[in-house]
Amino acid sequence: MKNKDGRSTWIEHLASLAALCASALPAAAEVSEVRVVKQIGLGLAVRVGPVTQPGLVRLLHAPDLALRPHSGGLLHLEAEDAAAAVDLHTPEPDVRRWAAELLHRARRTVRGLDDAQVVKFKVCVRPLPADEQSIVGRLPGAPGIYVAVTHSGVTLAAHLSRLITADLTTGTPPAPLTSYTPARFLPGIQ
Repeated sequence: MKNKDGRSTWIEHLASLAALCASALPAAAEVSEVRVVKQIGLGLAVRVGPVTQPGLVRLLHAPDLALRPHSGGLLHLEAEDAAAAVDLHTPEPDVRRWAAELLHRARRTVRGLDDAQVVKFKVCVRPLPADEQSIVGRLPGAPGIYVAVTHSGVTLAAHLSRLITADLTTGTPPAPLTSYTPARFLPGIQ
């Protein structure tokens, strides 16, 4: 995709720029001594499958487990107690036991998991913008980099995608995005 000036945009290099964007904003915050992202905890994400059809088709929050469909006929599982029990230094056998526990809970919660196995598990950091508001827009001082950071990704994805598309294709941020630009974290830049 080309922008209105005929130059390549970040869409052509999405994979590499995603990593760059993830590292660029905290780096900018470090330089300016402004806290952009805070860590709100750790999570244990577990993927299980295969799911026998008909499988789960929407997000489900049970008292001790959250489940959602994932591509490839898999389910994504998370639980607060599992997240609290692990960190980035937890030995793999302990994390694997928690993953197996979440699969056990999922089997008690939904049908279609009789033959399922843990396919993947990962301890992950859960970031949240420091002011608890989305960060969306061009990164000041880094031409061609567009940032979209939000804690409410599932909830806001469809709306944000339309707003971001409008911004990228016109070069003018839509009014609903103007309060959420990365520039708000950099003193003297608007």
